Amino acid sequence: MSKNKKIIYFITKSNWGGAQKYVFDLATNIAKKDYDVMVILGGNGVLKQKLESENINTISLGNLGRDINILNDFKSLIKTYKILKKEKPDVIHLNSSKAAMISVIGRLAGIKNIIFTAHGWAFNEDRSFLSKILIKFIYLITIICSHTVIAVSKKIISQVENWPFTKNKMKLIYPGTEAPVFLDKNIARDFFIKKLHIETVNPVWFLSIGELHPIKGHIYAIESFKKMSLEKPDLNFVYIIIGGGELKQELQMKINELNLRGKVFLADYLENASSYLKAADYYLFPSLSEAFGYALVEAGQAKLPVIASNVGGLPEVVDNNTNGLLVESRNMVDLYEKINIYLDDKNLGLQYSELLYSKILSNFSVDKMVDQTMEIYK
Repeated sequence: MSKNKKIIYFITKSNWGGAQKYVFDLATNIAKKDYDVMVILGGNGVLKQKLESENINTISLGNLGRDINILNDFKSLIKTYKILKKEKPDVIHLNSSKAAMISVIGRLAGIKNIIFTAHGWAFNEDRSFLSKILIKFIYLITIICSHTVIAVSKKIISQVENWPFTKNKMKLIYPGTEAPVFLDKNIARDFFIKKLHIETVNPVWFLSIGELHPIKGHIYAIESFKKMSLEKPDLNFVYIIIGGGELKQELQMKINELNLRGKVFLADYLENASSYLKAADYYLFPSLSEAFGYALVEAGQAKLPVIASNVGGLPEVVDNNTNGLLVESRNMVDLYEKINIYLDDKNLGLQYSELLYSKILSNFSVDKMVDQTMEIYK
């Protein structure tokens, strides 16, 4: 039997998003430190495939869904308990919307080190008052049952620091990410020109990456470009949104309604979407709520001038008027005006992008994240 410390990661969904990237980066790098690593996840998506390609042991709980289903959840918890009793991990690291249930199971199974990473608080979303109260109670259970709660931004901590039982449990560790392998600018642009049938001659390129979900605020960016087309009719531009999701039809209808076809494009989900970042001249991040923002960091690694909403953890990445521009969320006029700041002073964008790149190298590296997390594992 191996004497290495054993760590089991939990995550609800096996698609590919910020939390999944976080688990992948931690699991693969921790495994290189002679730890025994396992990942328990829901489904058989991209995360599972990527982990297995790196020889990380995975267990898929087919019933581990994000939505509450009493019967399926009960079956998943029974299976989880059996796995924990069999594997006897030293650490379980939760990254799940159902962390409260798993943290309780972890306590019952006698796990000595239960860690929960708060990737964001669901009570920040547009929900009913009663729903938010229930969600806060569930998070409180998770915090009580966890030995350490990792927050991915200071904002995450500030929203619960006055709660009972949080004292000395919260630990700030910024997610780190290795720079993607970026495609050459011309190659990336040629890809989009062919895929989206772009006919605009020598446009200014704007880009966003994010799920087509209301929380990402894409609608406000689209509306800002309607204002752009009216007030600067001679400006050739294209705005590309990379991502799939529930709002695709609604956003496409809005694009058509605003007469922005041929200027604003939905590029759907792309594998390794960040590799196309250098196609852009400017990167937009118009989210309504965001705990951290991996895509913003990757845009900085691509040395793009960025504009981001002044919400959540985004101001901890972008220092307004120093290495980027922050805008009021849900405000398409403010976004339009900030875009024009860059268009009117191209040297400013170059200056900000270099400063953002330097900050990211210093503060958001994978090595730093792994080292700080390993200290908690010990």
